[in-house]
Amino acid sequence: MRKTAVLALALAMFPWVMALAGPKVLIVDQTEGFVESMQVGVLARVLRLSPLGAEITGTTEIPKGPLPQGPFQLVVIVPPAGEWVWVCTPGLPEMLGPEMQGFLQLVKGAVEKVFRGERTARDPADDLYALGWSAYFLRIGVLGGVSGR
Repeated sequence: MRKTAVLALALAMFPWVMALAGPKVLIVDQTEGFVESMQVGVLARVLRLSPLGAEITGTTEIPKGPLPQGPFQLVVIVPPAGEWVWVCTPGLPEMLGPEMQGFLQLVKGAVEKVFRGERTARDPADDLYALGWSAYFLRIGVLGGVSGR
């Protein structure tokens, strides 16, 4: 009887628990070296284990259309070389809700730590490259709208 009660409670709370799902993040890992690929894996784990519990999807190529796991709230592009990591958002950071603004700051801080300061995260407010990719991802349906749609 006790197991049945716990199961009934879990099923009753299921829709509420699903509403608490964290932001969907697509990580585009274009790195070529072993160490940097491992760092991208650590970044994904940090975001997944963050207080918001991000739902992570990874790929090695820029999507050419919507992915079945999307739309995403953020797309993180880690190029093969350089000092930047581009964080694409469905709008300028000030257009995002407070929770997503906080998560964006968490992503930026995690990039700095995971890459030991060798790479810096840039969002559409910081870099035209991130802005261009964000517009592209919105157009093809990879990024959801500012409201998360």
